Amino acid sequence: MTDNNVNPSNNQEVKELLKQEFNSSELLFPINAFPDRISKVIHHTKESLLFPVDYTGCSILVAASIALGNKYRIQVKEGYTQSASLYCAIVGDPGVNKSAPLKFIFDPLMNIHHELHNQFSREKKEYNRLNDEDKQKVAEPKVKGLLLSDSTFESVIKYLENNSHGLGIYNDELASWLKNFNRYNGGSDIEYWLSIWSNTPLNKSRAADDPILVGNPFVSVIGTIQVDIIRNAIEKMGENGFYDRFIYAYPKDLKKESWKSIKYSLSPEITSLWKETIYNLYSQQKTDFATSKTDSRSILISEEGMEFLTWYQDMLTSYLNQSTNKKAKGILAKLELITLRICLILEALECSINNKQLHQISITSVKRALHLSCYFKSSAFSISFPEGTSTKRLNGQAKRLYEGLNESFNIQEAVEVSKEIGLSERGVYRYLKNEDYYDKIKQGEYVKKA
Repeated sequence: MTDNNVNPSNNQEVKELLKQEFNSSELLFPINAFPDRISKVIHHTKESLLFPVDYTGCSILVAASIALGNKYRIQVKEGYTQSASLYCAIVGDPGVNKSAPLKFIFDPLMNIHHELHNQFSREKKEYNRLNDEDKQKVAEPKVKGLLLSDSTFESVIKYLENNSHGLGIYNDELASWLKNFNRYNGGSDIEYWLSIWSNTPLNKSRAADDPILVGNPFVSVIGTIQVDIIRNAIEKMGENGFYDRFIYAYPKDLKKESWKSIKYSLSPEITSLWKETIYNLYSQQKTDFATSKTDSRSILISEEGMEFLTWYQDMLTSYLNQSTNKKAKGILAKLELITLRICLILEALECSINNKQLHQISITSVKRALHLSCYFKSSAFSISFPEGTSTKRLNGQAKRLYEGLNESFNIQEAVEVSKEIGLSERGVYRYLKNEDYYDKIKQGEYVKKA
């Protein structure tokens, strides 16, 4: 497993490290890809509460995304922008502490949500005390909020109509959210969620009421799910690319830890630091909830940052174009957009903790985002191309070769394994042609089939 929590001293070293990470099948979560004080939150909650760092880090990205909402978009060039929205699955076996990091990180957002809801309740009570004549003179208060849990798409679009900031779907059990798809409307939910991820305008017609138009929908989604359930869901979904839009927090071989592993108690300083960060992010919003308008602003990328992003996008594009695996191509196509969104979120976090206005995406935030991008590529491949293919029909060297290879590998790695088992290089190429067990995703690059 590659440890990418290092900081090379020059740009060429960073690029070489990123190449290694991009081609690695197993990466540790890059804690140092966050601003120092945010990394401190991840480290401290690991040592004091046994929070897996992958789960805490990904929860931070999504929470920051929701706090930002529709305020900013990252601009690559004129007409090519991305919002900060993310879909995220916290993946792991039962009992590995998936829910606790999510709750801790989302507590400040939940407090903001309650404040907004209480404000709406007060305004609604005042409105209801008016007589009919006075009600004609004022606008009826609209429901306010920031988070929804297990909700239908009807309630989501209603919230979006009244809250142009956007919202978060926070569901401890992501599987229950997925099961709600198409329950009431005969099959259109997936198409709506694909559109929302792309911030495509929504036009929802309703039989009893006026149609709803949401010009710039913003929703981030996060929840926990078991690995077998998400893999089954991906297989059932087909090739519409819905799950390619997710980032996955998936620490492999994670085990439940004993309380004896706790090194110290949670510091109130850490809780306050995180709460302040989220409140700073959210307070930058210029949302008028009465008129449901948000001033959005496009944020440009620094010249150095753009050079790095262009280099990375070229590597990613080359990999995608050479791939013959549809599933891999879908993941890589969306990874480019996810990477841009993470650049925006990381820069916003940096500005929040330093009380600065967000004006430009720095090269530092770009480099950090690329390390996270490599992690998310690795975790998406681990989810989509799991190890454990049945080897009952394999025997001898073919079986030993298969079992000795990582879930994704290149031809040089396969040749090295073959030397250990006494297999010729010609034999390696012959076995790799077996499409029941291997997919060639680009020249010299393979994944093992499930």
